[in-house]
Amino acid sequence: MLYSFSGIEGGKPIILEKIDENLEELQDIWYCITNCTHFFYGIRRIIVKKALSLILIVCMIFSSLSLNAAAEEPEDVSIVHFISDGIIILRKADGMIVAARGLTGEVIVPQTIEGITVRGIEAAAGVSPFEESPYMTMLTLPGSIETLVSNAITSQNLFSLTLSNGTKTIEQGAINADELTSLTFPDSLSSIKGNFLTSDKAKIYISGNNPYFSMDGQGLIYNKQMNEIVAFAGERALHANLTLPSGVKIIRGGAFASTKASNTLKTITFNGDLEEIGDGAFMGSSGLREIDLPASLKKIGTYAFANCQSFESIMIPDATELSGYAFAECRKLTSVSLGEAVTVIPEGTFSGTGLMNIPNLSVLTEIGANAFVRCPLGVNIDFPASLARIGSGAFAGCKMLESVSFGGEIEIGEAAFEETGIKGTLTLDYKIRFTGTRQFAGCPISSLVVRSGVFSLPTAMLEGCMKLYEVTIPPSVTSMNNFLGNLPMVNRGITMRAEQGSAAHIYANEQKLRFIATGAVEMNFIDIGTHWAKEDILWANRAGLFGGVSSVLFSPNTSMLREMFAAVLYRTTGDAIPTELSGFADVADNVYFTRAASWAKSAGIIQGIEPTLFGTGMPIRRQDIVTMLYRYAEYIGEDMSNSAPIDGFADASDVSGYAIAPMMWAVASGIIAGDELGNLNPFGLATRAEVAAILHRFFEGPPETDPEQEIPEEPGEENPEDTIPEEPPEDVSEPPEEDTIK
Repeated sequence: MLYSFSGIEGGKPIILEKIDENLEELQDIWYCITNCTHFFYGIRRIIVKKALSLILIVCMIFSSLSLNAAAEEPEDVSIVHFISDGIIILRKADGMIVAARGLTGEVIVPQTIEGITVRGIEAAAGVSPFEESPYMTMLTLPGSIETLVSNAITSQNLFSLTLSNGTKTIEQGAINADELTSLTFPDSLSSIKGNFLTSDKAKIYISGNNPYFSMDGQGLIYNKQMNEIVAFAGERALHANLTLPSGVKIIRGGAFASTKASNTLKTITFNGDLEEIGDGAFMGSSGLREIDLPASLKKIGTYAFANCQSFESIMIPDATELSGYAFAECRKLTSVSLGEAVTVIPEGTFSGTGLMNIPNLSVLTEIGANAFVRCPLGVNIDFPASLARIGSGAFAGCKMLESVSFGGEIEIGEAAFEETGIKGTLTLDYKIRFTGTRQFAGCPISSLVVRSGVFSLPTAMLEGCMKLYEVTIPPSVTSMNNFLGNLPMVNRGITMRAEQGSAAHIYANEQKLRFIATGAVEMNFIDIGTHWAKEDILWANRAGLFGGVSSVLFSPNTSMLREMFAAVLYRTTGDAIPTELSGFADVADNVYFTRAASWAKSAGIIQGIEPTLFGTGMPIRRQDIVTMLYRYAEYIGEDMSNSAPIDGFADASDVSGYAIAPMMWAVASGIIAGDELGNLNPFGLATRAEVAAILHRFFEGPPETDPEQEIPEEPGEENPEDTIPEEPPEDVSEPPEEDTIK
């Protein structure tokens, strides 16, 4: 960068056209000198004069060294202009002020410097050149600056600003001066783009000769015809409550956007003539609590009320057209009333709000992209037949949403329900069409049922669904498109039900999923006919977690051994290969649970009864089942914040210290319930039936009415033979035929 210097002691300008880039350091020296405190003002003046002499000498030396340089001046030459104890640096090429350092007191920027017209103020990367002049208190800008860009003026102590005749435009956010008390507009000013001023103290002066704007006593700036509100500014005392005068039809974009002035606004009363609220008109007005929109309103612009943190409800007139993100991030907004004529929710309209219901759901035809992102919507949503489209990400992150159903033909966009709370069984039929990918990714869905007539599944539709254990696919599906996405280890135990030789069968083989041919006979256990856990047992069998002691016997009241439970959890991983051996002395190298024990230890799920003992052959206690399942839930990335007190149970004090937090989580999640005596029975031996019930509740959620568990008084004999998996790892010796645990 090359500099010219001007304005020295009122004498003739000194022009040094070729100065080395190192002279930028001189500018910094000057800045340091001129920012001494006022207490040393007299000393500073002496230092300044001496420093100026030194600067001139150095400059002339550098100038003399470059006399033989080419005559053409580089485009990036800048002028250093000394003024008000500081400097203004002007770029010659375009007349832009690029720096203003050390300015103090009253500053009047000249219209020309060294014959170069001052054309504007450059706020590079949103940083004002005037930030480096904290002691500037009054500023007059020349009329040659036609546009005051965003962030042009930032000054912490500026209390007076005058724009000279010739300035035409003030952009939104142009003046960041919280202490400003006086602002004068020229008659030439013809364009104000939104809320331009941070101060809530300023008196704004607009001449009656200005042909474009006028003001009222409430701090509102209007167009000359007084039918449009252009901006909101003025003194704090005016800001608590506003009443718009009759005749105002339009509130322009950004008019009340987030500033100190708009944040003090609590209520606003609209007149009966208002027709349009512009883009971002009230965006970030955090103090606004009550608004009563008039029936005359025809349009609400994009981001019009976005990030208004205080108001809780709003009634939108029948004929009003909504725009995208109009109420985005209004976190306290829990109630919205829409006229029946509103059939489309535009993109992002209610994203990040507190809405628990979808307004106008019964008549909606389209829900736009991101329309309800992260809203705490109700548990169940039944979409009507009238709804034809749900846009990308429309309900993403709605954690409270647990189930959805679709009434008619509908298009579901990319990631529409990603990371929601949808769980249990998801059923899809031919009426549903998909665009994009990841529609239900990351949901706690436990099973997927696809109806006949569906031909293709979208890519990664169920990626990251950590509780998914079963998928049923009809032969009509010919394009699988890797709908499960990148399967983590814990998802490798998914069971695929489909026809032999179908696309789903091929996909199951490719992904190494457990495959069951459609129509396979379900185990018919004769000893569970009236058992309280019958449905849980059949579920566990269908899910491939474990089977019976024979083809007709399940032995529900037999105690579950520790190694059995480790094997059951291990099967949910698809029999992944552990990275290291367990190190347990009582776990042999060639038994069915060798890998399960090693995996469980490395995953932090089972620690053993001692550092070197797994506890092989020992029945597992109820509190240990809960503790292991708690660690397993952490392992697969479940939200573990669910917790409930257990002191209401008669034997709560019997729960061991390590099992208290897991037991509180299990009770809160509905995974475990007390017996008929109101006991948790933490040291009771868990039966095969109880384990089936606990796993069923973990993967699919508790039933709506939890049947009372009847803990048998005398459990049947343990059957340690019932521990061998039907399909052991390749390096495990072949089990006897009668061992049928799956």
